[in-house]
Amino acid sequence: MDTLQDALTDVRDRWPEAAWLLSREDTGAIETLQVFETTLQRLSVPQRTAFLNGIPRNDEKDFAAKLRELVVYELLYRLKVHPTYHPRVYGDLSPDLSFLIDEKTFLADVFMSFTSSRILWPWDSRGSTDAGDKAKKIADRLSEKYTKYKKTGAPLVFFVFPGDHGVKPRDAELALYGASMGDPNLGENFPRKIQGLHTPGSFFLPDDNWHLIHEMVSAVVWCDWFYTKSMKDPGMRLNVLVYHHWNPSVSIAPGSFRPFSELVWKRAGDCWEPSQTQAPNLAARFVDDSKIVVRKYAANQPW
Repeated sequence: MDTLQDALTDVRDRWPEAAWLLSREDTGAIETLQVFETTLQRLSVPQRTAFLNGIPRNDEKDFAAKLRELVVYELLYRLKVHPTYHPRVYGDLSPDLSFLIDEKTFLADVFMSFTSSRILWPWDSRGSTDAGDKAKKIADRLSEKYTKYKKTGAPLVFFVFPGDHGVKPRDAELALYGASMGDPNLGENFPRKIQGLHTPGSFFLPDDNWHLIHEMVSAVVWCDWFYTKSMKDPGMRLNVLVYHHWNPSVSIAPGSFRPFSELVWKRAGDCWEPSQTQAPNLAARFVDDSKIVVRKYAANQPW
């Protein structure tokens, strides 16, 4: 395949997102395709060729996840943290991305979490049909990826996209900490109090012997890539929430993902206290070829 449009044309009859991206009637689709094409131009020729030839043709969820690798690359590029696409410096492993903060290299992998057997695209207002144990699904995927990449010895950051409307930030918080923002269990004597409750997921909590088991994960980043309800200015928006590990082996300084909201931790005796750096309802739009516009987003005040 020579271009993204060629690759999308090849699967447009299989995957609705490909057909949407090729639509000439939706200005949001036109803008999104331009963003993806800009991202691909940032990659080396071999990387670009590998991406185009590697677009999944047999699994719609894999196809969606592949495109979201570009979303994360573009986000990191515009945050000026020097991303590398599919670095090959870790033996037989090739994570989706790596990036640089404070002269430290972090490996990153991207995945989507679904509650439904079918994909609900960002412009689809239908709800999910399968409740499931959403937090546990996220925690299980994180554990799989941790097991895969821990042998690299490098600090890790995982990016989680909701695959449908049923998956919410609260599910990611439960998966990581065993409690969500606003729950007293997240702020009172953390992690001692919450550890005794044995909540589902709890990826960032220590084991029963109080040993940290996922301390190489510096943060997990929630990314909701959604279609705005604004009729005036249609297109995709990106909500980003950064969930820091409370006691990682390699920390990321608070503010490294500015202007997005980060859940950060401060030691208080033998416990830890959380706080948020920004309002969680910030949404971003990629504009021009290097800028991010970030504003508060609400359903009754979309932009």
